[in-house]
Amino acid sequence: MSFLAEYLTLRYLESTWESVLERTSNEQLLAVKTASTGVQRRVRRIAAEVARHPDVVQYLLGASSDLSSIFDQAVKVSRNQDVGVEVFDRSGTMIAWHGRSGYVNSREVQIALQGALTSYIARGPIYSQLFVISPIRADGRIIGAVLVRQAVEVSYPLSNKFISRAGLAEQLSEDLSVPVEIDFGERAEPKKDGRYISAELNGIDGRKLGAVSILKMSRSGYLELVSTIFQKARAFLYFLLLVFACLVAAEKLRKAHSVLLESVLVTALIWSVRYLMLICEIPSIFWASSIFDPSHFASKFGGGIAKSIGEMTISALALLLNALVVASFSARSSSERGRLFERHPYVLKVLYAAGATTVIYLMLRAYAATIRSAVFDSTLYFNDPRVILPTFDLLMMVFNLIAIGVSFIIVASIMALWIVHLLTRKSAGSRMRWLPWLLVGSLFVVASVLFGELQETPLMSTGIRLLVGAVLLYITVRLNAGRAGLLSPKIATVIFGVSILVLYPLLDQFVHERDRDRVEVFARELLRPVDTWLTFVVNESLHTFATDETFSVLMNGDREEFERLAFTCWAQSSAAKQGYSCAFSVFAPNGEELSRFAIGEQTSLMLQAADSTWSKQSSTVDVRELGSGADAVKIYSGVIPIVAVDQVLGYGVVVVSLSQQSLFRGETPTVFRTSSQENLENFYRPITLTEFRGDTVISSTNTELPVYFVLPRKVHERFSHPGVMSFWNSEHIGDNTYEVFYARRSLMENKAIALGLEEAGLRWHLIGFVRLILYYTLVLLLAAVVAMLVMWARQKPYRLTFRDRLLGALLATAAVPVLVIAFYARTFASDRLTENMSDRLAREIEAIDEMYRFEVEADSTSREDIALAAQRLAWRTKTDFNFYVGTTVSGSSRPELFESGILDRRLSGSAYENIFVRGKRFYLEKESIGLYQYAVGYQPVLDERGKIAGLISVPTLYRQEEIDREVAQINAVLFGISAIIFVMIAVIATTFANRIAAPIHELTKATKRLSLGDLDVRVHARAEGEIGELIRSFATMTKDLKRSRENLVQYERELAWKEMAKQVAHEIKNPLTPMKLALQHLRQTYKDKVENFDEIFEEVSQMVIRQVDALSRIASEFSSFARMPSARLEKCSLNDVLREAVYLFEQDTRVKFATHFGQHIPPIMADREELRRAFINIIRNGIQAMNGEGRMIVTTEQQNGGVEIRIRDFGVGIPDEIKGKLFQPNFSTKTDGMGLGLAIVKKTVEDMQGSITLESVVNEGTTVIVHIPLPQVQHG
Repeated sequence: MSFLAEYLTLRYLESTWESVLERTSNEQLLAVKTASTGVQRRVRRIAAEVARHPDVVQYLLGASSDLSSIFDQAVKVSRNQDVGVEVFDRSGTMIAWHGRSGYVNSREVQIALQGALTSYIARGPIYSQLFVISPIRADGRIIGAVLVRQAVEVSYPLSNKFISRAGLAEQLSEDLSVPVEIDFGERAEPKKDGRYISAELNGIDGRKLGAVSILKMSRSGYLELVSTIFQKARAFLYFLLLVFACLVAAEKLRKAHSVLLESVLVTALIWSVRYLMLICEIPSIFWASSIFDPSHFASKFGGGIAKSIGEMTISALALLLNALVVASFSARSSSERGRLFERHPYVLKVLYAAGATTVIYLMLRAYAATIRSAVFDSTLYFNDPRVILPTFDLLMMVFNLIAIGVSFIIVASIMALWIVHLLTRKSAGSRMRWLPWLLVGSLFVVASVLFGELQETPLMSTGIRLLVGAVLLYITVRLNAGRAGLLSPKIATVIFGVSILVLYPLLDQFVHERDRDRVEVFARELLRPVDTWLTFVVNESLHTFATDETFSVLMNGDREEFERLAFTCWAQSSAAKQGYSCAFSVFAPNGEELSRFAIGEQTSLMLQAADSTWSKQSSTVDVRELGSGADAVKIYSGVIPIVAVDQVLGYGVVVVSLSQQSLFRGETPTVFRTSSQENLENFYRPITLTEFRGDTVISSTNTELPVYFVLPRKVHERFSHPGVMSFWNSEHIGDNTYEVFYARRSLMENKAIALGLEEAGLRWHLIGFVRLILYYTLVLLLAAVVAMLVMWARQKPYRLTFRDRLLGALLATAAVPVLVIAFYARTFASDRLTENMSDRLAREIEAIDEMYRFEVEADSTSREDIALAAQRLAWRTKTDFNFYVGTTVSGSSRPELFESGILDRRLSGSAYENIFVRGKRFYLEKESIGLYQYAVGYQPVLDERGKIAGLISVPTLYRQEEIDREVAQINAVLFGISAIIFVMIAVIATTFANRIAAPIHELTKATKRLSLGDLDVRVHARAEGEIGELIRSFATMTKDLKRSRENLVQYERELAWKEMAKQVAHEIKNPLTPMKLALQHLRQTYKDKVENFDEIFEEVSQMVIRQVDALSRIASEFSSFARMPSARLEKCSLNDVLREAVYLFEQDTRVKFATHFGQHIPPIMADREELRRAFINIIRNGIQAMNGEGRMIVTTEQQNGGVEIRIRDFGVGIPDEIKGKLFQPNFSTKTDGMGLGLAIVKKTVEDMQGSITLESVVNEGTTVIVHIPLPQVQHG
């Protein structure tokens, strides 16, 4: 049906495509215009709120001189609303601001000062910003204007964590699922290309802001989209059918009588479902989340069941479900464990056990291989010391590994228990019970050792294998003793804990192995032939100028597009990807420089090289070396003509510099690195780099390396071996131990490099410990929640015990102060770190201030010379800084950040307020680049008159990774100590809770036993105080109750005997009286010699016989009711027993019987004679109710797990008020008998775990219903 619906839908869309396309296009254009209008309205509303603010109005009216209040308001609005704010006075002078600056059109400000609301778009190198300028009115006149700006487009060519490239066009493209292009600017025109639908975008004042172009949806693309929707619907239907099939299959599996068969069938069912889900792409087809993105993790294992983190999660859950189901099967049928090979020789059983042990350790190796794959086949950092709380992707991956580990331990425990049962001899005495355990332990030890010795890559240490074997033995002992089930809370807690204890060292081992691989890759990159490689980099980078975007900018571009052209070309080049110091320039044919971008060290040399390279216009890469020794710099430069339609539009120039020192100081700021670019600077672990010439150190980034350090003799000897090009070595330098990778380019070369990784210290292990506690807690909480949900679904909600509540109260009481102390300790440490950072920045600024004054005075004071002086000073002090004159940056050690538009050339409004308005001598501010925050210290530079001549700022942007490591160290220590304290508190709290709750628990169990009638119960727990007094009172109470019950039983026994004696006397007296009178009459007639003596004698004899029979019946009833249960159980057929009972009455009465016996009713275990007497008693009562004649119906039917017998008479019926008394002893509605018949019947039925009920209507009859369970229910 779905295929038919899809076919008809597609045919309809094809026939009406033109109307569908027109309607869709209009809806898309309307959505774009609505979104654009919404952004403008939001910015206009913010501008209106600022314009109405009392502080702003009062200052502009002259009623207040507090300029700081306006700055504070601008800061508040800017940070809360993520916009830029600028306030102008009546003359058009900006008096307060906050946020990123941009090109402000003074004409637009004048329009606002004349009373009109206006808006426009200004384009920058990175951001295109919407400006809304609103007049500020008071008392009917205009007193100023407020400008609010918001970025509506981001043109950042790099992909990293700093700047999100999401803008209005990106958001609309995602919402509409089609490419949307927005060209901002008054000169922008709608595209005439027929592939697009295009229209103008207007501002709130009706002026043109730009043009939008939306790629028309093709017919094939639209139809494919519709087909995808149908495909998802079919996948959902398949999934529902799959669930239904699983339910049917699960119902069928219940009929299997073998645990092994059940386990195999369930395993096949679960993994069939898993692969069907994989084929149908469920749920990834509905949930396009990052965990289903194979770029984070992908493995070929299993045909795709681990091709992403999400797919691996589903597979791990399937494996865990499989293990849990098999565990439940094994728990239900423990008797089967040893019967499979029961008749095999013991030697073969030992061999089977060895094979099973091999399988267990092969599974353990497979688990280790899974962990290794998670490390090597993913982009996740498992042991990043800078991160305490894991990301969602990392948390899911760890959950997968824990789930797989738990599944392995469950299955291995079942197999270990099977091995124990296999090796246990039934005929062995108590002295030999230890033999199977000794054999199993020996097998585990041997397997642990052999798996390490016989494998080239064992993947884990022998210690871990021995630990797993010991845990399996512990679990097996508990299971074999019957003290706890495999899924009991105690065993489950142990399983979870062991899975994490095994996981952490294996993760650490494989992460360490991966880190070594990364270091070796870095070494190979550093050892590449420099000239050949950098020549290739320059040639490849030159081709970034030959793009359509470059042609368009050179032919039609405006000033903003020219400014960012060189930066855009650089961002797309190999030089950017490799992080080299380089310069990109674009020259016009007449030699005018149109655009340039330089980054890294030696920018002045590179820019000079760019000028000379353009003038040469050589077709080959020029290589020059300046200086010598450690100060030598190599310049690689190349030029390419930019040609379009046989017309030279300009020339592109690329210059790359490489110096010895550039290997040891980051060439590219972090903000210019792509997120996927991994190198020595952004690797999560610090790597030291040292270069040797011969045995002497040329340069090193390791500050602990002694000045006269020489190449170790052991390293020199290793290099002297034939063919040795690289190797690892452990070295102790200063107070730290390093793993050092030595490498050289060739055997003949006298140079070598050494890359060192500091070995994991206390901080590393503290962070690992915190993660261990975190993962264990999360897994236990998740397992507890799942268990409670399952119990709730089964309508058996978990009830908290006294111990649980006490432990929870103790942990909560202890956790609150620990958390409070940890929070304040972290706050204090953070404040101290901020204070230290502030002092450090202040000292650096002081030093830079003195040196900068000398640099500027010694050189020309031109803008270019100030910038070069700043770069030279930053190189010497190893500190990057910026110099501001007024509110604009005048010089910087990193001018590329300002040229690219990443940093704002205008001074921060908060810095201006605090330095110029409030007069602070130092100000520390948190600033941001996109989502990335960093600290900046500002300090004024005073002239000879004490006036502020400028500002120096030192940002931490370029050493934020160092600060992050310091923060990570503080967090690691604080979180680690807090975690250790909390674990200790948890252990102590658990111990105390157990000791306090144990007597209560024992007392509760004793109370339950007491409620069941066990008065011999004793509480053996020892306790003091109120609980001890309670236990003693309970013991006294049970003694008193037992004594009272014995007295009561004695009294009831005597009372019963008295009542019995009275009843027996009464019942015996009834037949004895007529017997006495009859015998007296017989004697008198005999004396009188009456003629008919023979007749009288016969009558008296018959009467005496009847009375004797009555006495015999009374004695039998008492005997049957009073005898102890000593039934002789045998297999008997209910139908046959009923037939015998009916046959007795068919011969001697005038009652007609109708029988309807069910077919295939299985036999039951019962006392045949006792059951027959019960049916006879029921039938006799029915016959008496019908006065010895009438009709009775006897039926049997199998239902509700048993057999239901119905015996119906059509007598006088039983009134409701006496129905409940019929089965009571000594109750009878007849004048003869003792009322014990139905009481005996009820006792007989209940002994068989059955039930008996009555249905009766007065004057219509009575139906007796007996329900007897079948054998599997009787004895299950």
